[in-house]
Amino acid sequence: MRKVAMLAVIAILALGVLGVAPSTSYASVVITDITVTSSDGTIYRGCIGACANQIWTFPTGGITLNPSDTLVLTQNQANLTGINAYNFDTSDHGGGTLTININSGAANLTGVGFPLNFPGDVNSTATNEAADWTLLNGSILGGNAEILAGYADTLHTNACNTGRETSAVPNCLPGGGALFTGVFNAATGAPNGATFFLGNPAGQPLPNYPVGPNCTFALNNCYDAGAILIHGLRVVPEPASLLLLGGGLIGLAAYGRRYRSKKA
Repeated sequence: MRKVAMLAVIAILALGVLGVAPSTSYASVVITDITVTSSDGTIYRGCIGACANQIWTFPTGGITLNPSDTLVLTQNQANLTGINAYNFDTSDHGGGTLTININSGAANLTGVGFPLNFPGDVNSTATNEAADWTLLNGSILGGNAEILAGYADTLHTNACNTGRETSAVPNCLPGGGALFTGVFNAATGAPNGATFFLGNPAGQPLPNYPVGPNCTFALNNCYDAGAILIHGLRVVPEPASLLLLGGGLIGLAAYGRRYRSKKA
C-alpha cells in the first residue's frame, strides 16, 4: 500500500513539474529607435546619438530589455522648462490615429488612437486626459515584448477619474504612477518600478494656466503627455500546474515524515 501511495505522489509531482516547465521561452530585445507620428504630421523620435525630432536619447547599443524588464517613454527626458518640457503632448496634435514604429520597422503599429490621442477639448485647461495602460499589440519584436500606451495628466484642473478615460486613474498617471519618477519618489529620485524611464515632470507651460489640484508648478511636478510602455514578456506558470506541483511536494513531505516515524 505504501508503494502505491508513493507512486501516486511521484506521479502528481511529475505532472506538476511538467506543467510548470515553460512551453515558451522569451529572449531579450534591444530597442534602438522609436518614431511616433501623429495624424497632423508631428513626429516624436528616440534614437542612439542624434536624430531629427528627437525627444528621447538611447544609450550606445540601445536599451536591452530582458524578460520582465520595462521601458517607459514620456515627456521631458532632458529636464526642459516651460512649454518645451511638454514635448510628448500627443493629445494636442491631431485627433486621428498615430503610428508607432520601433527598430526601423521591426514593429510598426498603425491606427493607434486613445489613449495617446484625445480628440476635442484640446484648448481646455480643465478637461483631464489621464488614461491607464492599454495593450496596443499582443507582441512585438519577435514575440518577446509587448507595447502599451497610457496618458499622464496631472496638469488639468478636473479630477483624473472623470471624462473619457475608461476607468479611474490613481494619481492621474497610468498604472497609478508605479512606473513614474519625480515627486512620487522624491526621496531617491529613482523610478518606482520601471527598469528604464525616459522622461520627467515639468512646470507651468503657459502664463495663464490655472493652478490645479493635481500638481504644483513651483515643484515642477506636472505631466501632460502620452506614455509608452514596452514590456519584456516572461513565462508565468499556470495555477493548475502550480497546484499539481504543490500537491506532489506536500504528499512527498508527508510520506517522508510517515517513513521516518515508523523507522524510529
